[in-house]
Amino acid sequence: MFTSVKKLGGLAAVSGLALSVTACQGVSSTEAESGASSWQGANYMPEQNSFSRAIDNVADYLDETGVAEVEMFHQEALLGAADILPGVADGRADIGMINPFYYPGELPLTNVASVPFVSQDPWAHTTALNGMYESNESLQAEYENAGIELITFAPVSTTILGAGEPIDTFEDLDGMKIRSVGLMSDALSAAGANPISMPAGEIYQSMEQGVVDGYTSYPFDISVQNSYQEVAPNVLDPGTGVYSVGAILMNKSTWDSLSDEQRADIESNRRAFADAAGEMVADDLKTECDAFLETDGTLTKLPDEEIDKLKEASGDSLIEAWKNDAVATGLDQAEVDAYFDEFTAALDTHESASEMDLSVQPCIDKAA
Repeated sequence: MFTSVKKLGGLAAVSGLALSVTACQGVSSTEAESGASSWQGANYMPEQNSFSRAIDNVADYLDETGVAEVEMFHQEALLGAADILPGVADGRADIGMINPFYYPGELPLTNVASVPFVSQDPWAHTTALNGMYESNESLQAEYENAGIELITFAPVSTTILGAGEPIDTFEDLDGMKIRSVGLMSDALSAAGANPISMPAGEIYQSMEQGVVDGYTSYPFDISVQNSYQEVAPNVLDPGTGVYSVGAILMNKSTWDSLSDEQRADIESNRRAFADAAGEMVADDLKTECDAFLETDGTLTKLPDEEIDKLKEASGDSLIEAWKNDAVATGLDQAEVDAYFDEFTAALDTHESASEMDLSVQPCIDKAA
């Protein structure tokens, strides 16, 4: 049975964003009774959040344009968070939603998204990455080598840091045990904290049992949906900005089986899929802000001078660490350097004309 959390009206319209699509005949080895292809989709997040609704939106589009009827499996019902990329590549799922930081070896260039302090603007960040995928051969090759096709990148709100006790200064981080992932762990280590790697699903219990003192590498809206404020009522914007991006994938053989018209139509809607996902994040930030402000929790931002200390503690080491990790996968240093320069130039362009505020700042202002 095709599963959709939120029917988005027509061809996936969200807040006036409508996809312009052309209905085409689907092609696949598995056919549903209706004659359309029958696919499976994998997602590791609970079905109510924006990540899940973003891939449901794409599934709706595929259904309504006659490409395929997609049965979505959320919250690791089909594949675990770290298994979705290989699962889509080997055909256990036809489409899937991933967080690239689970796959640093397979997607080293994409993981520029995990470098702290590069951007405070998730919409511009995602738009820049989608543009890079359309123009940068190195990024395209990353996905082709992994046996997958990118449908779209999808924005994630800037990260927060939730804790049992208030964090007011850079020095307060010293000695804290904080759940984190990727290069955010390096930033915390430089600040004297003790980063601890653990799946997101273990955050609540680990906070409750005192295994960790706080958590980060997580967006505000989804943290409230998961009731993390019950065990970490002090929520802080640490100023590190964008920490990741979502990526909706398709199996490469499935992609190749589509007609030229179908593939061109999906590609032409990449930006619309991403903008629709951004509207979902914006809606959730507003809703969950109101829910959070009804609790006894506190929501603040680390003062600018303290953010500067956090940033200075790492210096250029975070960018260099990402570059070194990318080169370690076999990429050429000059290729990685050029990619970073192209990405940051595109990011500057989109930040100067940003269309959505997907940070926690509006809620901080409301809480003040």
